[in-house]
Amino acid sequence: MIKKYIPIFLLGLISLLFYWQFFLKGFVPVPLDTIVGLYHPYRDFYRQDYPSGIPFKNFLITDPVRQQYPWKKLTIESFKNLKIPSWNPYSFSGTPNAANFQSGVFYPFNLVLFLNPFINSWTLFVILQTFLASIFMYLFLRNLKLDEYSSFLGGLIFAFGGFFTTWLEWGTVLHTALWLPLILLSIDKIFHYPKDKSSKFSIFSFRFSINESAIIFIDSKADSGVSGCASRLDEIAQMGS
Repeated sequence: MIKKYIPIFLLGLISLLFYWQFFLKGFVPVPLDTIVGLYHPYRDFYRQDYPSGIPFKNFLITDPVRQQYPWKKLTIESFKNLKIPSWNPYSFSGTPNAANFQSGVFYPFNLVLFLNPFINSWTLFVILQTFLASIFMYLFLRNLKLDEYSSFLGGLIFAFGGFFTTWLEWGTVLHTALWLPLILLSIDKIFHYPKDKSSKFSIFSFRFSINESAIIFIDSKADSGVSGCASRLDEIAQMGS
Protein backbone atom coordinates (compact mmCIF):
# COMPACT_ATOMS: atom_id res chain seq x y z
CA MET A 1 0.00 0.00 0.00
CA ILE A 2 2.78 2.40 0.96
CA LYS A 3 4.75 1.47 -2.15
CA LYS A 4 1.88 2.78 -4.26
CA TYR A 5 2.49 6.31 -3.02
CA ILE A 6 6.29 6.33 -3.28
CA PRO A 7 6.33 7.89 -6.80
CA ILE A 8 3.99 10.65 -5.63
CA PHE A 9 6.21 11.28 -2.60
CA LEU A 10 9.30 11.43 -4.83
CA LEU A 11 7.64 13.87 -7.22
CA GLY A 12 6.80 16.10 -4.28
CA LEU A 13 10.34 15.85 -2.94
CA ILE A 14 11.88 16.67 -6.32
CA SER A 15 9.54 19.65 -6.64
CA LEU A 16 10.78 20.98 -3.29
CA LEU A 17 14.44 20.33 -4.18
CA PHE A 18 13.98 22.29 -7.39
CA TYR A 19 13.31 25.37 -5.24
CA TRP A 20 16.19 24.75 -2.83
CA GLN A 21 17.44 28.32 -3.16
CA PHE A 22 14.25 29.59 -1.55
CA PHE A 23 14.60 27.28 1.45
CA LEU A 24 18.37 27.69 1.92
CA LYS A 25 19.15 31.16 0.56
CA GLY A 26 15.86 33.01 0.81
CA PHE A 27 15.67 33.62 -2.96
CA VAL A 28 12.14 34.06 -4.31
CA PRO A 29 10.74 33.18 -7.77
CA VAL A 30 10.02 36.77 -8.80
CA PRO A 31 12.27 38.70 -11.25
CA LEU A 32 12.76 41.58 -8.81
CA ASP A 33 16.12 42.49 -10.37
CA THR A 34 14.26 43.95 -13.35
CA ILE A 35 12.64 46.62 -11.15
CA VAL A 36 15.92 48.31 -10.24
CA GLY A 37 17.60 47.39 -13.51
CA LEU A 38 14.97 48.73 -15.92
CA TYR A 39 12.77 51.31 -14.25
CA HIS A 40 13.02 54.77 -12.81
CA PRO A 41 13.37 56.13 -10.13
CA TYR A 42 15.40 53.08 -9.06
CA ARG A 43 17.91 53.47 -11.88
CA ASP A 44 18.46 57.10 -10.90
CA PHE A 45 18.93 56.18 -7.26
CA TYR A 46 21.77 53.76 -8.07
CA ARG A 47 23.26 55.76 -10.95
CA GLN A 48 26.47 56.72 -9.13
CA ASP A 49 27.36 53.12 -8.34
CA TYR A 50 26.01 51.72 -11.63
CA PRO A 51 26.38 54.33 -14.43
CA SER A 52 25.20 51.80 -17.02
CA GLY A 53 22.36 50.57 -14.85
CA ILE A 54 22.11 47.64 -12.43
CA PRO A 55 22.64 44.30 -14.21
CA PHE A 56 19.55 42.12 -14.61
CA LYS A 57 19.05 38.71 -16.11
CA ASN A 58 16.15 38.94 -18.54
CA PHE A 59 14.16 41.97 -19.70
CA LEU A 60 11.48 39.73 -21.23
CA ILE A 61 10.11 38.51 -17.89
CA THR A 62 8.95 41.77 -16.31
CA ASP A 63 5.24 40.90 -16.36
CA PRO A 64 5.26 39.14 -12.96
CA VAL A 65 6.62 42.21 -11.14
CA ARG A 66 4.50 44.70 -13.07
CA GLN A 67 1.26 42.76 -13.23
CA GLN A 68 0.72 39.30 -11.72
CA TYR A 69 2.44 39.82 -8.36
CA PRO A 70 0.88 43.28 -7.66
CA TRP A 71 -2.56 42.12 -8.86
CA LYS A 72 -2.49 39.08 -6.57
CA LYS A 73 -1.30 41.16 -3.63
CA LEU A 74 -4.05 43.72 -4.22
CA THR A 75 -6.60 40.91 -4.44
CA ILE A 76 -5.54 39.25 -1.20
CA GLU A 77 -5.33 42.55 0.71
CA SER A 78 -8.85 43.41 -0.42
CA PHE A 79 -10.19 40.06 0.75
CA LYS A 80 -8.41 40.47 4.08
CA ASN A 81 -10.22 43.80 4.48
CA LEU A 82 -13.52 42.02 3.67
CA LYS A 83 -13.85 43.78 0.32
CA ILE A 84 -14.49 42.33 -3.12
CA PRO A 85 -11.37 43.17 -5.20
CA SER A 86 -13.37 44.36 -8.19
CA TRP A 87 -11.26 47.45 -8.98
CA ASN A 88 -7.57 48.22 -9.36
CA PRO A 89 -7.01 51.94 -8.64
CA TYR A 90 -3.28 51.81 -9.38
CA SER A 91 -3.28 51.18 -13.15
CA PHE A 92 -4.00 54.24 -15.31
CA SER A 93 -7.08 55.98 -13.89
CA GLY A 94 -8.25 52.64 -12.54
CA THR A 95 -8.92 49.31 -14.23
CA PRO A 96 -11.13 46.27 -13.48
CA ASN A 97 -9.46 43.70 -11.26
CA ALA A 98 -12.04 40.95 -10.80
CA ALA A 99 -12.86 41.17 -14.53
CA ASN A 100 -9.18 40.79 -15.40
CA PHE A 101 -8.80 37.05 -15.97
CA GLN A 102 -5.08 37.07 -15.14
CA SER A 103 -5.82 38.39 -11.66
CA GLY A 104 -7.53 35.06 -10.96
CA VAL A 105 -9.49 36.70 -8.14
CA PHE A 106 -11.62 33.65 -7.30
CA TYR A 107 -9.04 30.95 -7.96
CA PRO A 108 -9.30 28.44 -5.06
CA PHE A 109 -5.57 28.11 -4.49
CA ASN A 110 -5.43 31.82 -3.70
CA LEU A 111 -5.99 30.58 -0.15
CA VAL A 112 -2.25 29.87 -0.04
CA LEU A 113 -1.60 33.59 -0.53
CA PHE A 114 -3.30 34.48 2.75
CA LEU A 115 -0.21 33.25 4.58
CA ASN A 116 2.21 35.94 5.76
CA PRO A 117 4.54 37.31 4.59
CA PHE A 118 3.09 37.58 1.10
CA ILE A 119 6.43 37.07 -0.66
CA ASN A 120 6.76 33.63 0.95
CA SER A 121 3.18 32.64 0.22
CA TRP A 122 3.74 33.69 -3.40
CA THR A 123 6.69 31.30 -3.53
CA LEU A 124 4.52 28.46 -2.20
CA PHE A 125 1.93 29.40 -4.82
CA VAL A 126 4.59 28.99 -7.52
CA ILE A 127 5.86 25.72 -6.04
CA LEU A 128 2.32 24.31 -6.19
CA GLN A 129 2.44 24.63 -9.99
CA THR A 130 5.33 22.19 -10.28
CA PHE A 131 4.06 19.82 -7.62
CA LEU A 132 0.46 19.53 -8.85
CA ALA A 133 1.45 19.33 -12.52
CA SER A 134 3.75 16.37 -11.86
CA ILE A 135 1.18 14.58 -9.68
CA PHE A 136 -1.73 15.09 -12.07
CA MET A 137 0.29 13.89 -15.06
CA TYR A 138 1.51 10.85 -13.11
CA LEU A 139 -2.06 9.89 -12.19
CA PHE A 140 -3.25 10.37 -15.77
CA LEU A 141 -0.49 8.19 -17.21
CA ARG A 142 -1.12 5.49 -14.61
CA ASN A 143 -4.75 5.52 -15.69
CA LEU A 144 -3.51 4.83 -19.24
CA LYS A 145 -1.93 1.62 -17.85
CA LEU A 146 1.65 2.85 -18.10
CA ASP A 147 3.95 1.37 -15.47
CA GLU A 148 5.10 3.39 -12.48
CA TYR A 149 8.50 4.26 -13.95
CA SER A 150 7.08 5.55 -17.22
CA SER A 151 4.37 7.51 -15.42
CA PHE A 152 6.93 8.96 -13.01
CA LEU A 153 9.14 10.07 -15.89
CA GLY A 154 6.14 11.54 -17.70
CA GLY A 155 5.21 13.54 -14.61
CA LEU A 156 8.75 14.93 -14.37
CA ILE A 157 8.91 15.86 -18.05
CA PHE A 158 5.55 17.60 -17.94
CA ALA A 159 6.34 19.61 -14.79
CA PHE A 160 9.96 20.45 -15.59
CA GLY A 161 9.80 20.84 -19.37
CA GLY A 162 10.58 23.99 -21.30
CA PHE A 163 7.04 25.36 -21.23
CA PHE A 164 6.69 25.04 -17.47
CA THR A 165 10.12 26.43 -16.60
CA THR A 166 9.62 29.36 -18.98
CA TRP A 167 6.32 30.47 -17.44
CA LEU A 168 7.17 29.50 -13.89
CA GLU A 169 7.25 32.98 -12.33
CA TRP A 170 3.94 34.21 -13.79
CA GLY A 171 1.74 32.31 -11.34
CA THR A 172 -1.11 32.26 -13.87
CA VAL A 173 -0.26 30.36 -17.04
CA LEU A 174 0.89 27.23 -15.23
CA HIS A 175 -1.92 27.35 -12.71
CA THR A 176 -4.04 26.94 -15.83
CA ALA A 177 -1.97 24.33 -17.67
CA LEU A 178 -1.50 22.04 -14.68
CA TRP A 179 -5.20 21.08 -14.79
CA LEU A 180 -4.92 19.52 -18.25
CA PRO A 181 -3.92 16.00 -17.07
CA LEU A 182 -6.73 15.99 -14.49
CA ILE A 183 -9.22 17.04 -17.18
CA LEU A 184 -8.08 14.17 -19.41
CA LEU A 185 -8.12 11.75 -16.48
CA SER A 186 -11.67 12.79 -15.59
CA ILE A 187 -12.87 12.31 -19.17
CA ASP A 188 -11.31 8.83 -19.31
CA LYS A 189 -12.95 7.84 -16.03
CA ILE A 190 -16.35 9.12 -17.15
CA PHE A 191 -16.33 7.32 -20.51
CA HIS A 192 -14.60 4.08 -19.54
CA TYR A 193 -16.12 3.56 -16.09
CA PRO A 194 -19.58 5.18 -16.29
CA LYS A 195 -21.07 2.77 -13.72
CA ASP A 196 -18.27 3.24 -11.24
CA LYS A 197 -19.06 5.35 -8.18
CA SER A 198 -15.94 7.40 -8.87
CA SER A 199 -17.52 8.69 -12.10
CA LYS A 200 -19.45 11.29 -10.15
CA PHE A 201 -16.21 12.52 -8.62
CA SER A 202 -14.72 12.56 -12.12
CA ILE A 203 -17.57 14.79 -13.28
CA PHE A 204 -16.78 17.16 -10.44
CA SER A 205 -13.06 17.04 -11.24
CA PHE A 206 -13.76 17.75 -14.89
CA ARG A 207 -16.00 20.71 -14.14
CA PHE A 208 -13.61 22.09 -11.53
CA SER A 209 -10.55 21.65 -13.75
CA ILE A 210 -12.23 23.28 -16.73
CA ASN A 211 -13.37 26.21 -14.64
CA GLU A 212 -9.86 26.79 -13.30
CA SER A 213 -8.22 26.40 -16.71
CA ALA A 214 -10.63 28.99 -18.09
CA ILE A 215 -8.66 31.69 -16.23
CA ILE A 216 -6.52 32.27 -19.31
CA PHE A 217 -7.13 29.93 -22.21
CA ILE A 218 -10.91 29.87 -22.62
CA ASP A 219 -12.97 32.78 -23.91
CA SER A 220 -16.70 33.22 -23.27
CA LYS A 221 -17.85 31.36 -26.36
CA ALA A 222 -15.54 28.42 -25.71
CA ASP A 223 -16.61 28.43 -22.08
CA SER A 224 -20.22 27.91 -23.19
CA GLY A 225 -19.10 24.95 -25.27
CA VAL A 226 -17.18 23.48 -22.37
CA SER A 227 -20.21 23.85 -20.09
CA GLY A 228 -22.29 21.99 -22.66
CA CYS A 229 -19.65 19.27 -22.88
CA ALA A 230 -19.62 18.93 -19.08
CA SER A 231 -23.41 18.62 -19.06
CA ARG A 232 -23.26 15.92 -21.73
CA LEU A 233 -20.67 13.99 -19.72
CA ASP A 234 -22.93 14.27 -16.71
CA GLU A 235 -25.78 12.73 -18.75
CA ILE A 236 -23.52 9.86 -19.87
CA ALA A 237 -22.55 9.12 -16.27
CA GLN A 238 -26.22 9.15 -15.25
CA MET A 239 -27.09 6.72 -18.06
CA GLY A 240 -24.32 4.40 -16.94
CA SER A 241 -25.56 4.40 -13.38
